[in-house]
Amino acid sequence: AEFNTGIDANLLKKIGINLDFYHRITSDMLLNVPLPATTGFDSQRRNVGKMSNTGVELTMDYKLINTNTTNLNLGFNVSHIKTKILDLAGEPEMLDGWNRIFRLNESFSQWYVYDWAGVNPLTGMGMWYDENGELTESFSRARRITKGQLEPKWVGGFFMNFSWKGFTISPMFEFKTGHSVYIMETRYSMSDGWYIGHNQSAALLDYWKQPGDRVENPKPIANNSSNSNAWNSSRWIEKGDYLRFKQLNINYTLPKKWVSPAGFDAIDIYM
Repeated sequence: AEFNTGIDANLLKKIGINLDFYHRITSDMLLNVPLPATTGFDSQRRNVGKMSNTGVELTMDYKLINTNTTNLNLGFNVSHIKTKILDLAGEPEMLDGWNRIFRLNESFSQWYVYDWAGVNPLTGMGMWYDENGELTESFSRARRITKGQLEPKWVGGFFMNFSWKGFTISPMFEFKTGHSVYIMETRYSMSDGWYIGHNQSAALLDYWKQPGDRVENPKPIANNSSNSNAWNSSRWIEKGDYLRFKQLNINYTLPKKWVSPAGFDAIDIYM
């Protein structure tokens, strides 16, 4: 069920504006609902989830040059998205088995990991926060926390369309921000000695060597058993913000006098 409203405007025959607001309710979403162990199954997939999506989108383009032979359009678009879980089959929260958690009245999905606290400058060992917020070198005492959401808060891009005498060049950029990514495979390339027989990241060269060192990585220990490289750790969560050069189209429209004798209305060559 969706409500949508917006406005389209054109100013001075040069500026195009599209502003759109929407509110969407999605019901009967598939969820693996936990079952009592006495049933012989741990869960059953049912149509019980409910979620809302609210967003606003803005697109603008500007005709910088507009002549018979040359055109140059510039533009951008940006969207702000917010989701909210409204029902989890009566449960306040659910885990999906991949270090993600769904919570009632919160965003779609968040990372749920052990709370990495960095390197102890006195011993060089990895540390975590326990349930009381105290530092500990024991992974078994580490607390689990939500850290960062999967869903970007802002998504958008900007583009250009330049044409001249049949040639058209259209580059496009894309960005996302406000979300986190979980690079769990890093535990193999930054294993602090656990994966000693395999190639390691050069980033590990910033490791603890003597008391007082404040560094990113613990001291390497052969066949490391401290769990400093545990795969379900907030150590491997990073900001997901990026700006990417996503696409480039180059097009040439053959002159009509070349293609008409062959019976064509138009022929485009592009890559």
